[in-house]
Amino acid sequence: MGPVATANLEAELRAGESSFLELKDERVHPDSLAKEMAAFANTEGGVILLGVADDGSVTGISRPDIEEWVFNIARNNVKPSVLPLFELVEAQGKRVARITVQKDLAGPFSVSGRYYIRAGSTSRECTKEELGRLFQRSRYFYFEESPVHGSGVSHLDRDRIREYFRQVYEHDIDRDDGAACESLLKNSGILTQEGPASVVGLVMFGKRDAGQVPPVHAVQRFLPQAGAAYAHYSGTTIVDALLDSAQFEGTAPDLVERISEKLLLRLPRPSRIEGMKREELVPLPRKVLREALVNAVTHRDYSLQSKVRVFQFDDHLEVMSPGGLPNSVSIEKMKASYCAHRNPLVVKFMENLRYVDGLGRGVPMIFRSMRDLGAKEPEIHADASQVRLVIWFAPTA
Repeated sequence: MGPVATANLEAELRAGESSFLELKDERVHPDSLAKEMAAFANTEGGVILLGVADDGSVTGISRPDIEEWVFNIARNNVKPSVLPLFELVEAQGKRVARITVQKDLAGPFSVSGRYYIRAGSTSRECTKEELGRLFQRSRYFYFEESPVHGSGVSHLDRDRIREYFRQVYEHDIDRDDGAACESLLKNSGILTQEGPASVVGLVMFGKRDAGQVPPVHAVQRFLPQAGAAYAHYSGTTIVDALLDSAQFEGTAPDLVERISEKLLLRLPRPSRIEGMKREELVPLPRKVLREALVNAVTHRDYSLQSKVRVFQFDDHLEVMSPGGLPNSVSIEKMKASYCAHRNPLVVKFMENLRYVDGLGRGVPMIFRSMRDLGAKEPEIHADASQVRLVIWFAPTA
């Protein structure tokens, strides 16, 4: 089959290389072409026009086996292999190969042991943090299981761990010898097999180091992004006057409890007389607040160097959790109780401690509760960097 004309091709050539378009001469080295395929598959997908110079001039395709050559590179040079869409198109009277690579969650994809992503008009090697997120996205690896180098069992709160196993499993770790206790911590994911504490181990059971001045919590010592920031504004936007702010550190349960206490103290609590009784009007129910905070610390992306943020305004609350939605999750699915976990171990520990039920009922509860109070419907906004939950306060007049 001969080449076909493509209406968008001339426009693409004029626009030049971008996050979704790469231009390559036919004489490109196989590994260079493979790198572009891997980068597009690891990022948001894109198109490679083969037979076009960097300046957009069409050099054309001369080799008769171009399709077989491209697919051999996709199969043999990219690990795991990719399956692009191949088309022969015509530009300025010459043949051009149009290679379309889709974003693929089966990766991450590498070439000669190196992993690439698309950044603007270039493909570059991943940083350590970016590679961690790619593996996490693929579900072959969860960042929460990563060892936190420099940490160890001495940075974990033994009293908290003892209470957890007593409460959940009716097991007394003080009856175990050192080897048995270490094995238990490793098998539960609190310690890694290599020895250091895991991310989830610190997030759930890190201890406050009172020996340092000022005292520093082990969680934020090793994972400074695992804290939370709070701000209270006098109006309805962040440009209004700042009334109060605070930084919170500690384990995931600590953050939920301490931010809840702070917010409940600062929420207005008007009342009215009904008959012979005074009825307190609540703009934001405690269960809704806790659910919003639990979701933020439980499902956030701990690989991102960003804290959970909680902003209080006159008429609403915003809770921002770092990281986009996990694989297969959409906003509409969240409203319908669907859940897919980025941090399954954090979820398991929080579920065992009765902070979550693991059934995806939290978001529907938030929407239903606020609707029953006559408030505007909550909003969920998500992009690649964060999920932002907006809860409008119930009327109290």
